[in-house]
Amino acid sequence: DDGNTVEKLKRVIRERLEHRNYDLVGISSMYVYAHQWAHYIAEVVKEVNREVPVIIGGGHPTLMIEETMDDQNIDYLVEGEGEVTLLSLLHALNGGQQVAMDEIGGLAYREGGHLITRDRDNYIWDLDSLPFPDWDIVGLEKYIKMFNDTSLEDYGVSVPMVTERGCPYQCTFCNVSDSWGYSFRKRSPQNVLDEVDILINRYDIRDIVFVDDNMTIDKQRMLDICDGLKQRNVTWQVVNMASFNSNEKIVRAMKESGCKKVSISIESASPRILKKMKKPVNLDKSLVIINECKKIGLPITANFVTGMHYETKEDIMKTFEWAEIAKADWSTFSILAPYPGTEIFDQCVEDGYLNTDTVDLGWFSHRNAAIETEHWNKEWVTDQTYHQIGRA
Repeated sequence: DDGNTVEKLKRVIRERLEHRNYDLVGISSMYVYAHQWAHYIAEVVKEVNREVPVIIGGGHPTLMIEETMDDQNIDYLVEGEGEVTLLSLLHALNGGQQVAMDEIGGLAYREGGHLITRDRDNYIWDLDSLPFPDWDIVGLEKYIKMFNDTSLEDYGVSVPMVTERGCPYQCTFCNVSDSWGYSFRKRSPQNVLDEVDILINRYDIRDIVFVDDNMTIDKQRMLDICDGLKQRNVTWQVVNMASFNSNEKIVRAMKESGCKKVSISIESASPRILKKMKKPVNLDKSLVIINECKKIGLPITANFVTGMHYETKEDIMKTFEWAEIAKADWSTFSILAPYPGTEIFDQCVEDGYLNTDTVDLGWFSHRNAAIETEHWNKEWVTDQTYHQIGRA
């Protein structure tokens, strides 16, 4: 949040706004630690033209509606998935008769100086009904050229894809369910493969990153997707594959279909801590998955988190020791960031580990300890976690 960087951002946004006559400005605010940047942008928009509506959405505003709307430079907040809510809002702003403002689910706005919010009632259950991303608008060719000119990778530029939404699990430190809902909603294998075909045929993309929160919940669907990817001769990776709903058959199919890297989240090697996290990880099964991946040559990353407020030093060290035994290709160790909207945030506040009047959300990241306990202080957990990062 360097002052010079902030002013540079404002200058770039101001120049862009002054050279174009925008009807509205939409801002995506994804992360807690970077949420202030969205407010800087909104500030500049209103400085240039007070009449231009400012709409904000993303992970942070979804969980912090009232706090976000305290910024008078923001006119509307779209909660959760935005396709239906945003389109309805645009119709309303254009004076359309399709829907009234107070009938739009997942929308927050002001009326007569008061904040009006309406609960989300428009979850998109049929994800196959959504159009594919329009990469022409983004200018994908520009990014492909920039990648090819600067990268040493031999598989070409990677493009992200999302094939599901929602999570049925209730891990206390995660806010995915609050953002996307608890119901697991999925695109059909054919719909996923149709998007892959567009990337191949229109843009010659041969490498894909699936950024789903949990791609392997439906095992047969995963196998069908793998079968289709194998026929298309692409490479791909998945950023989150839960060990508790995967098996050896799944990882073998992934490897055979061009998967070049997987990631699983173990979080802790203490059964007591896993239970408190509400993380349904089976350590023995996780070890089987790691060993199978190593056996077939599928690189695997194991993710861990330290600094839960109910952890002891012994619990934390047990996690480090388990990682040493498991010997995944990579191990990542993150420090707990008790994000607002999560169960663990409320627990930390209730138990006195966080003060909502003084907490600095800009400090929240997985490299900074936000809390300390009677068992350990910030310096100890940071030193231990960074020691493991360096050794990994």
